[in-house]
Amino acid sequence: MKATFDILKEFARRLGPVSSLDDICNTFVSLLNKHIKPQVIALFITEEGKRYFYLGYGYGLKHPLRNEPMAVGSLPWEWLKQKNAIDGLPEGTVLSIPLIHAGGLEGLLCLGFKKRIPAEVQDLLEVICFNAAGLISQIKAKETIKELRKRESRKYSESLERINLITENTPLGIFIMEERKLVYVNPAMVKIFGYTHEELKQLNFPMDLIEEADKKRLIEALQTPSPFECKCIARSRTKSGETRFIRLWARGIIQSGKEYLLGTISDITSLRETRMKLKGMEELFSSFIETIPDIVFIFKEGGEILYANEAVKRIIGWEPEELVGKNIYTELDRSQNDDVTRAIKGWRKTEDNKEGTVFNIITRDGEEKFIEFRLISHKDTTGQNYYTAIGRDLTDEIKSEYTLRDVSSRFDELLKFQELLFELAPVGIVVLNAKLECTRINRRAVEISGYEPDEILGKKPFELIIGKDKQKLLAEWFKNLEMGSAKEIDIEIYNKSGEQKILRLIGKKIVTESEGHAILLMVRDITDEKRMEENILQMQKLESISTFTAGIAHDINNTLTAIMGSTGLLYNYVSKDGMEYIRAIEDAVKTSSEMIRQLLSFTKQRVGEPVVFDVNELIKETMSMVKRMIPEDVKCTTILNPSPLLLYADKTQLQEILINLVSNAIDAMPNGGKLTINSKLIEDYVIIQVIDTGIGMDEQTKKRIFDPFFTTKEKGTGLGLSVVYGLVGENNGTIEVDSAPGEGTTFTIKFPLYHGKASKSRSEEKVEIPTGNEDILLIEDEDIVRRTVAKYLRNLGYNVITGSTVHDAKEILLSDKAFHLIVSDIVLPDGNAMEIFKFMESSKIQKTPILFISGYTDDTLVKRGVKSGDFHFLQKPFQPSTLAEKIREILNGIDTGI
Repeated sequence: MKATFDILKEFARRLGPVSSLDDICNTFVSLLNKHIKPQVIALFITEEGKRYFYLGYGYGLKHPLRNEPMAVGSLPWEWLKQKNAIDGLPEGTVLSIPLIHAGGLEGLLCLGFKKRIPAEVQDLLEVICFNAAGLISQIKAKETIKELRKRESRKYSESLERINLITENTPLGIFIMEERKLVYVNPAMVKIFGYTHEELKQLNFPMDLIEEADKKRLIEALQTPSPFECKCIARSRTKSGETRFIRLWARGIIQSGKEYLLGTISDITSLRETRMKLKGMEELFSSFIETIPDIVFIFKEGGEILYANEAVKRIIGWEPEELVGKNIYTELDRSQNDDVTRAIKGWRKTEDNKEGTVFNIITRDGEEKFIEFRLISHKDTTGQNYYTAIGRDLTDEIKSEYTLRDVSSRFDELLKFQELLFELAPVGIVVLNAKLECTRINRRAVEISGYEPDEILGKKPFELIIGKDKQKLLAEWFKNLEMGSAKEIDIEIYNKSGEQKILRLIGKKIVTESEGHAILLMVRDITDEKRMEENILQMQKLESISTFTAGIAHDINNTLTAIMGSTGLLYNYVSKDGMEYIRAIEDAVKTSSEMIRQLLSFTKQRVGEPVVFDVNELIKETMSMVKRMIPEDVKCTTILNPSPLLLYADKTQLQEILINLVSNAIDAMPNGGKLTINSKLIEDYVIIQVIDTGIGMDEQTKKRIFDPFFTTKEKGTGLGLSVVYGLVGENNGTIEVDSAPGEGTTFTIKFPLYHGKASKSRSEEKVEIPTGNEDILLIEDEDIVRRTVAKYLRNLGYNVITGSTVHDAKEILLSDKAFHLIVSDIVLPDGNAMEIFKFMESSKIQKTPILFISGYTDDTLVKRGVKSGDFHFLQKPFQPSTLAEKIREILNGIDTGI
């Protein structure tokens, strides 16, 4: 008996520190050879959901059988003979001992002896195999956790890459400040100012970059308490000393108790320069009018003179100031120029003055001059008629017998220059006649529309690129433009290739000699700007929803914990007849807890919890939930596999997938149709199909259907199917879409079939609740939870001392009282429970294990320095028996951790 005990001790000592399956196999076989001395050893380890074995180690075999699977249920000695690893069974005794632990079947040990072995040796081998199975189970669990962490880290990295792809490649400068300190700038910001990332972070950003004269307005905006929004245009100075004009937008927000400033900066120097050039051209034009040798009169329809240039004085002798406000017809008559008066009145009525007319004019001094007059009519936004009379002094030309050839040449040059400006403009320019038909279009407008000029000219261009639903809006805008009250408008269009764009239109009513009344449109493509604004706004909304949901979950989970604990205590006080009411309360709490998990899953605040379940039952439950959202004109049918289809996946996430797909299918059938949900088994995979007879989609839409923020709905977020795609992947599945315009859509999801039995709920298992007599320190700020948990643990025999804050915990720990375990909520009124852990380390108090309990989500806890994989942790709400088992495991050293 002592020899058997010594063997067990050596097995425990040698196998205890082992950290990998290969080390366990080698050490295990080595010890078997030393103490048991079999002729043949074949150690099999389970893999792939415990459906197969693989040979972990072999001794006495003819050749190794690495990486060759053997199905669970096979006869191992027959399999070894088939693989030519042994010639035949040993002549003595052969044993096949399963390696079974609480986690299930972990392996199989096959031993062959030359002679029959005693029964006590068989008993010893069974004990050794049981302990080895426990070690194998622990190592597999650790490797599984490690792989899951790698996978989550990879997904997080991929999400960051997508965000970086946007921020790192946009020409718009983006910055983020935390507590008034710069923490991020993108490459565009570096390009705008010429400073490196680190140099920008060392500056008092953005004040050190702003010219002194423009700082005051920006400082007032940025000193406003958050939340706020600031927009301004300012002059800035680059690293090289160059002055640049920038447009700055910033928004201050409060997130997790910290103040953040999110903003963008765009370099508008070139735009500013363009505007200055235009202003310069206006000033140049004004100077040109004043300096040209031609007479210029501007007057109203009744004859009131509004403007006369300096040439009037030089050519006909009147001061411009004398004429402004007087009547042009009266003044001309007084100066013996009544024939000019009659001509102007005639032109005003007939507008027959396209070629110009030469008149013999008597000046103020009585001098005779030959002046050619042209008349241009135009209206303002109120419909008031105005006229511009331009008179050129041709006295010298006529007297010298010059022709008007040079005059025509000058006009031709001006027209060519005007045409060059029209074609090279950086914005689209379109001229429409009174019927809104295109009469002129420049190069940029052609690029935006995608049509050739001959496809647009003479037609109503907006009927080609704007859907019927938007044409009414545009017609109203043109109507307001005619009345002079229209401002700029942003409108969605589809170019010739079907690409959606957002255009900003600025229009002005004009009058031309060739076309009469017309509309001049300036067209700018603002698609990229709008999409960036929408994406940033959408991300901010989602972050706010997630934060709000996490807070609600914490409060509800605390309440549910108190209810669950109280029902656990009631079991000791009610009769058997009252048990069903307690169970009803527990069922209601479980239902509420499941609803919270579903809500957290939707907002990405919860890590998946895979369980084994029947897909057919899940489809029935889901369709029962969504039946109220299915319109009467949509016929819904489910065709389920005759036998159960088991999956090992997160049940809540799979339900969210189905709800999203059903909702999309309903939206795709605005006029009714048929919705079918199928489940079937193909080979070793569970297939789920959601089929609709709706409008379908083209190839281009199918390629982008799972992209974040891509949507074909007028008010869609573009997140539904991207969430579905991510959840399917998280549960080891794949999703495909088959669709064509007018032929409906089929989504096909494929998951690996689970080979085993469905999970049993705790209510189906008879659980013996462990007790104890150790000393426990309980820290919980919610009074009802603290009292309920303390009462329950005392009923189990534990000595419990309670507190509600970090300060309470420190005071109690500084006393002479020693504890076997600390149970603490994480978020406390005066700090978080990690401070208790650090306090014990810094104060050299006897290290005591801590069990953290919390109603907050995983993401919230990570921000406070607590990762559930690194510490003892229990998520609220929990059943009292679950708490009792967790405490017992920690005290017994089964649940490892800090």
